[in-house]
Amino acid sequence: PHLRRSMDARDASIREAHEAAEAERDAARGEVSSYETALAEVRAEAAARIDTARSTIEQERAARLSEANDAIASRRAAASAEVDAAHGAARAQVGTAVATVASRAVELATGRAPDPNAVSRAVDELPMYSA
Repeated sequence: PHLRRSMDARDASIREAHEAAEAERDAARGEVSSYETALAEVRAEAAARIDTARSTIEQERAARLSEANDAIASRRAAASAEVDAAHGAARAQVGTAVATVASRAVELATGRAPDPNAVSRAVDELPMYSA
């Protein structure tokens, strides 16, 4: 009987310790689950912030790129206008030089100076000098 009581007491003590360990394990699993849930929330929030930052950066990049393209287009248009103006001025100078040379050639060939208006019209009718 005394041995039986000792064995039963020991058995009960072991059972209680096992139940306490099981309860601790369940509590730890609950804490791990809570931690994992909180970690998933933090990761989702971090991912959302990163996506927002990426979106903001992309918008800023697109705006700056658009500004740069606009500036380039403006400079290109100004340069093109400058080139066209220089081309027109050069064409006028060459036209005047051609008229002068033509007048002198006619004068040398005929002995008389040609009508300046006639020479001007003739030069203007040349394909390279007509507008």
